[in-house]
Amino acid sequence: MEKLPLSTAGVNTLLAELYNLTDAELFLEAASVTADFRSWVNRHFLLEASQLNFLAQLDDRLVSHTGEQCRIFITQRWPITFAKESTPDDEKPRGKVFELSQSSKSSDGNPQGYQYDNTLHLSISYPLIT
Repeated sequence: MEKLPLSTAGVNTLLAELYNLTDAELFLEAASVTADFRSWVNRHFLLEASQLNFLAQLDDRLVSHTGEQCRIFITQRWPITFAKESTPDDEKPRGKVFELSQSSKSSDGNPQGYQYDNTLHLSISYPLIT
């Protein structure tokens, strides 16, 4: 697979490629996400030096949890969203925050019957430091 930009479009393209793999290929790919999330991200996305540094400095617990959640969602071919704010042009002091969340919805009714929706949300933002 070709390296893609770390953007909403890049993540969507990668997921489409992954979800077209055979189950066996997909499970191998998903296992590599859990084994080393940082390396997996670097293998699939074009990252600048500052992005590699940010990825290296993320708390290992968050990295491990993110890798495990991505493995589950990739294996099930469930939706994963990615949102990244543009880097602000102002001179104000800003942090950089990586967030992971999940939304689930179950329903039952006519005509569809039981339905289950589960989405993993990943985001990067640049909040003001106060």
